[in-house]
Amino acid sequence: MSFVDSLFLLSRKDLGILPLPAKGLARSLHIKILVIISTFKIAPLRKQRLKVLEILQSIQGHISAQPGCMSCEIYTEVGSGCTILFSEHWEDEAALSEHIRSDIYHRVLSAAELSSTAPEIRFYRISDTRDLELVRQLRLAVGTGPPAVPEDTILAKKV
Repeated sequence: MSFVDSLFLLSRKDLGILPLPAKGLARSLHIKILVIISTFKIAPLRKQRLKVLEILQSIQGHISAQPGCMSCEIYTEVGSGCTILFSEHWEDEAALSEHIRSDIYHRVLSAAELSSTAPEIRFYRISDTRDLELVRQLRLAVGTGPPAVPEDTILAKKV
């Protein structure tokens, strides 16, 4: 049985991400979910890499236009690897659930079918984000930053 076939054997309730135990916990702690990030890591054989990219690129615009989609991005491994990361950002669980049940998501699953290893699917609920200000605060905190490097120190370079 293929990966895609095994997913379609699940009930509609199992395909959705509602409800998850963490959602109830988030509600009881009054945590507001700001965004849900869905990632799909696919490791196709080198000869299948272009086909996977073509499939994902052909649906990227359609997914981005769906209600509740904040972004849809494709990342590829640089160098000798062939790993592809497909990332989607969603406003809420309802929008993501609708997307997962849609026909277009079947295309995402068909790209995953070309993976040489089991694809990794993850859903992240983000309730807080920080920016460069956090880095500045931590770097300038008295006595907690890394030791200063003298100006005349030569740092080793990887050749």
